Amino acid sequence: FISLKLMAKFWKPGTAVPGSSVDLERVIEGSNGAGSCMSFNTHLHLSISQQRQRLPIFKHRNQILYAVEKYRTVIIIGETGSGKTTQIPQYLHEAGWTG
Repeated sequence: FISLKLMAKFWKPGTAVPGSSVDLERVIEGSNGAGSCMSFNTHLHLSISQQRQRLPIFKHRNQILYAVEKYRTVIIIGETGSGKTTQIPQYLHEAGWTG
């Protein structure tokens, strides 16, 4: 049994995610308080590969690929924005799991 749990942390909506370098800015529109949330990439100067390596999920890449190969079912738990949805499919593709 391998545990690949990423530390879950709670934060106040509208503030920066703990441990994240992404700054969020809330833009208030109109008098009714409705607004939208904008995200800024502070690592735009880095290559895509370097940006991917900065995601929290990256340090677990080899463990995830090992678990997928060894076990029929793998459950990944991690905080929002850690890279679960965007990076794991890419890791699987890079490892030859897609056709």
